[in-house]
Amino acid sequence: MSLSLRSPRTVAAGVAIAACLAAAGCGSGSSDPLSGMSAKQIATKAVDSLKSAPAFTIVGSGPDDGHTININLGFKGGKDCVGTLSEGSEGSLDLVVIGDTVWLKPDATFWKTQAGSAGAQVAKVLAGKYIQAPTSNSNAASLAGVCNASSMTSQMNIPTDVTKGTLTTVDGKKVLPLIDKSKDSTLYVTDTSTPQIAQVVSKQSGNSGQFTITYGVPTTVSAPPSSQTVNGAQYGF
Repeated sequence: MSLSLRSPRTVAAGVAIAACLAAAGCGSGSSDPLSGMSAKQIATKAVDSLKSAPAFTIVGSGPDDGHTININLGFKGGKDCVGTLSEGSEGSLDLVVIGDTVWLKPDATFWKTQAGSAGAQVAKVLAGKYIQAPTSNSNAASLAGVCNASSMTSQMNIPTDVTKGTLTTVDGKKVLPLIDKSKDSTLYVTDTSTPQIAQVVSKQSGNSGQFTITYGVPTTVSAPPSSQTVNGAQYGF
């Protein structure tokens, strides 16, 4: 049985995050560990910190083609990740990427909305199963790409027309807002000498979203049990 999936909107999650993360620029100093750096310098350091972080999670939601993408992904080692991507009425999928292998477990709604006329049948056959495939597979590559931290951060452009805001807190952490008024978005970074991105908020019409980043988790990214895995080759993966 061969399956040809149209590219799910959930794979655009990485792009949506990158677009929101483009909130950084130049601003005035204040009496905090970051007072000696411009907003652009702070943003650059924060993006570099995310790129080199051994482990972190991203949780939140953002727009894509008129739909809302919900993301809950844990990253480890730059290219490995585990978590869930969902898109409301179009379903969700569990995702695991380790090295050159990807495992994905879509729910029944996802199959029915993404796999065309074969969706209902596939949902029944693969209920509760992960499809295993190489990341080089055309159906799996874009999903695997969502887990590439280096690729994601490389898309974060640092504009020059953003200012520092007033110190505040995110999840109990002291943070400095970097405000891009032209895009109605704010990048919150930890108020430390080595700033880290804590949260991204965009209120721009048609592009609103919010993502929270936590460092140091997940502790492990493990392959699903073989009893819950099927070879994707027979389904076009």
